[in-house]
Amino acid sequence: MSAGRVNNYSPSTATLDTTLDAASGCMNGALAISLTNYGSYSRPDIAQWSIAEVAGNLFRFSTENVISTTGVTSTSACDYYIKLVPSSSECSAQFSTVVPTWRTDYQGYYENSTSANRVIGEVYFSGADYINKTIYYARGIMKQKYCNGLATSTVALMYNPSTITVPMDGPIANVTSIKLMGVYVYSFYITSYTIQSTQVVLVLATNAATSTETYYGSIFVSGNS
Repeated sequence: MSAGRVNNYSPSTATLDTTLDAASGCMNGALAISLTNYGSYSRPDIAQWSIAEVAGNLFRFSTENVISTTGVTSTSACDYYIKLVPSSSECSAQFSTVVPTWRTDYQGYYENSTSANRVIGEVYFSGADYINKTIYYARGIMKQKYCNGLATSTVALMYNPSTITVPMDGPIANVTSIKLMGVYVYSFYITSYTIQSTQVVLVLATNAATSTETYYGSIFVSGNS
């Protein structure tokens, strides 16, 4: 079925209903919003003069608005979703750990399929820092994020490195692959690893013979958040 025209008014046929219908259709899913501290690790706020349509109503933040932690159920390293909670005349901002869903009727991400609370973005909270701040301007932006890390060193075979810390280029929740290169391939093996927010700590062991010679080695880790 094709789309029906709603702005079918003219000077001779204009009606209030069609005019309001056209205006509301343009407003559906509207989002002109900014976060403060976008380029830092500090906690963000909703920036002054941000505008968002929430469940059919348009709201403007005339002053900078603090994002409340009322809805947060976890303080461990995880994604904090930024939701807008509307009332009849006002709209507040809160953090949430509930993964949102897309509502086609409102053309936006919402807390669930029947909720009026719009989720406009997310930030990764490491337990201390707020990183990877993201605004949802369209559907599909909630895609899995990938990150990589590389640790290099010069290793003596007589030395058994109990731990190697691999710094990642973003927050990591799951390790998808670990590749040993150089001397690590032939002389060491992984006994375990631990994910620590933006780094992966590997525990290595070796069965290599004692040697005073040193060799170059590196470890490449891939994962997603």
